[in-house]
Amino acid sequence: NLSIHLKGVSGRKFFRRAGRHLEKVLEDTAAFVTLRIEALQEVQVKHLNRLLKRLSRYGDRIYISLDEEVRHLIEIDSSVFNLVLERTGGRDRTGR
Repeated sequence: NLSIHLKGVSGRKFFRRAGRHLEKVLEDTAAFVTLRIEALQEVQVKHLNRLLKRLSRYGDRIYISLDEEVRHLIEIDSSVFNLVLERTGGRDRTGR
């Protein structure tokens, strides 16, 4: 399982590079990917959406963990991706 933690500022270049690398990993292996998003600015939403569109064919192996503070910014298609909702402070709904 490959885990990427997004917290803070990342630009278009980051999302493009990450997309290439993640696509290669998902194409060449049976790996699962977790994208944990704790903080995201509105200007980054467009870049994240492009990344998710690019990775959508592998959605059954991608878990997206959203902190409740960013949930209102991002629409994740739970029929494509595995969605994990987190409370502020990194605890999921099970209290972990």
